[in-house]
Amino acid sequence: MKIIQTPIPDDSLIRNYFPADYSDSFQCTFESDKDITPDDLLVAFWTKSPEWIGALFKIRNNLVKLVGLKGDKTDSQEIEDCIRNNIDTDLFKVVLKSENETIIRLSDKHLDAYLSAYIKNSGKEKTVSLITTVQMHNLLGHIYFYSICPFHKIVVKGMIKHTINQIR
Repeated sequence: MKIIQTPIPDDSLIRNYFPADYSDSFQCTFESDKDITPDDLLVAFWTKSPEWIGALFKIRNNLVKLVGLKGDKTDSQEIEDCIRNNIDTDLFKVVLKSENETIIRLSDKHLDAYLSAYIKNSGKEKTVSLITTVQMHNLLGHIYFYSICPFHKIVVKGMIKHTINQIR
């Protein structure tokens, strides 16, 4: 399974959150007999991460608390309820949905990050894009995001692969 960085799809709803200080889009095409929704992708993405990513998030959560930023205290059921039923959590909220896309916002005093799960179904062939945009509010937002950016790309690609293997 090959995951590549691509331009953001022209019809993506995430364009409603432009201009952005940062954006990226990673895409993967695979086959599945299942009818997979953007919500399915996001639920698996946030609740079934590989152990190495869970360990990185624990380190991140402990470090950001030292500078007064939010850590993740949300459990898997809360995350699924948020994504499927639009129930806000401390971590994020769903801001836009369509048949092909669900967008969540992670908001803190230093930045707003939007993550889109975008899917095109063509029979068995599925093309999934995970799109990130970030709007930074202050210097701390810039310092924080650009210090994690190299990890962001590795983590997103790893989580896409893991997510697709979970839901396929």
